Amino acid sequence: MSSGRERVDQYLHDTARPALAEAAAELRVRGLEAEARWVGDGPGRSYVELTAHADGEVPFRYRIQSREIPRRGTGARSSADADHSRLDVHLGSAGRGDGDVSYDVMNYTHAQLIDDALDKYERHVEVRSRLG
Repeated sequence: MSSGRERVDQYLHDTARPALAEAAAELRVRGLEAEARWVGDGPGRSYVELTAHADGEVPFRYRIQSREIPRRGTGARSSADADHSRLDVHLGSAGRGDGDVSYDVMNYTHAQLIDDALDKYERHVEVRSRLG
């Protein structure tokens, strides 16, 4: 059985990375500058990120990154089994911390990730148009 960290890394590579690449391609069809990239920040610290913007628009960021959550009441389990890995989406303007939110997408399908990223981009555009 694979560890939580291995499952997270496999999900990032096999599901999240291709899904965000497809979302970026869809945004480029809409005339936006969009890119999906894999960032290897060390063992267990990799993430996948979609960035997008149009001329004059505040850039959008959708990052999927792992986070370790300590389990409570692990009893006789080893310390390696004591943590639970999850994949959090971090939203915000690229290069800025404003509007950052986070939620777990570990069990999302490929299609659900694409839909979620595109929905969050649309919400980003709506909010920015109301503000300015």
